[in-house]
Order: sequence, then C-alpha cells, then structure tokens
Amino acid sequence: MTDTERFKKAIEYLLTEGFMKFKTDLKAILGIDAGRMTSLTRTKASKPQPREIALLRKKFPQINWDWVSTGNGEMLASENIVNEPEAVYGSKEWKKDELNRIVAGSSAIPIEERETILIAEVQRLQQIIVEAQEVNNSTLLQDLKNMLKGK
Repeated sequence: MTDTERFKKAIEYLLTEGFMKFKTDLKAILGIDAGRMTSLTRTKASKPQPREIALLRKKFPQINWDWVSTGNGEMLASENIVNEPEAVYGSKEWKKDELNRIVAGSSAIPIEERETILIAEVQRLQQIIVEAQEVNNSTLLQDLKNMLKGK
C-alpha cells in the first residue's frame, strides 16, 4: 500500500467513525484550497505534505500518522494515546470551533450547516439575554419592595 493509499484509508476511517463529517472538512483543518483538497482525496491522489501530516497528527491523535507516512506499525495509534480528536464532529467543542471558523470566513462546511449553527447560537444568546433580564427584573422588584418598606 502506498502512502497516498494509507492517507486515504485514514481519512475514510475518520469519516466513518464520525471524527469528520465531510472530506471538505480537510480544507479548514489544513488551511488548503479546494484544488489541493481534491488532489489529496481523488483516485490518483497527491502525496500529503509533512505540514499537512503534522496538522492532522495534532487534530486526530488516534491515527498513527507515522504509519500513513511510512507504512510501519498499525493505522490506529496505541491505546495509551487519547482516542478522541480535539473536537468530534457535532460536539459542543466542534460547534464552538466551527462558529469561530464561520466568523473568520474559513469554514469549509456547507452554507446550510453554517446557517443552522448560526441560528442555534443566536437562539442560545437570546435565551441568555432573557435569563439576564429576568434576574435583573427580579432584583429591581426586590429593590422597589425594600424602598416601599423603608429599608
């Protein structure tokens, strides 16, 4: 198996196991354009660059990236290494990271999914505002009661 075939196998594992939702997630993770992403994932893929492997090693420690590069060892890293990526797709941490990428203009997810994340964030912020207003109103009401009682 060539290094490009091992790379594609590792990416397929990450997709299958839910660590990434789309191959296009590679664009944001690696900071590459669509052309480079396509050349990494097509049938006759380009060899991943050392910088790309280093970024993936940091993001997905459950993959043995030395295996991807050299073929030595197994595809999955040993059990003593954390088996969770920095942010599993769909997790609270992933959504926070993706929200930052949306704001920065570097999100690689489809526009519909970006809209869903933004709507959820607006709803979350609205709820926080309502709760803060309720607390503030309650405090004001208590202050008014105390003033009427002469306290």
